[in-house]
Amino acid sequence: MSEQYFFDLIALARKRARTTVQDVAVVDMPRIRPLLNSDEAVINGSFEFDIDEENVHFVACRIRARLELQCQRCLGRLDFEVESRVRLGIVRSLEEANNLPDRYEPVMVEDTRFSLVELIEDELLLALPSVPLHGHYECHTEEELNCMDEQQKNAYRPFSSLDEMLKKDSR
Repeated sequence: MSEQYFFDLIALARKRARTTVQDVAVVDMPRIRPLLNSDEAVINGSFEFDIDEENVHFVACRIRARLELQCQRCLGRLDFEVESRVRLGIVRSLEEANNLPDRYEPVMVEDTRFSLVELIEDELLLALPSVPLHGHYECHTEEELNCMDEQQKNAYRPFSSLDEMLKKDSR
């Protein structure tokens, strides 16, 4: 993973910094890569670091991604959009995490280097469906399509003879 994605989160919060990570490559995300149908993805993150009135160092994150998954019903391509917003309290110990106000999710930093790409990957993993599926009427297996064709052929059509009568009358 590229060194450009590692930051000292505490220092960024003290500076009240803002940063953006654009066009993150799926190959830099080894945990999510096997869950995707393609390495072609658009993944971006924006981060605003700050310290609140209770002296909690935090980062407000916005993660946006367009991922290609595989529908588990029809095995076809499933485009999946993610837009996640989360406020993370930056903590160094379990005790700090337990005392974090409810408006924050804890992010544990053990040293000064922390990967924003790993943070993005964590949020994407949380946003992915456990079983990716198209919507009910968007996804049809070949068997379902054949069954629907057969049903349409055998459907009772009460007005089908009316069409023939109208054609005879118009002559």
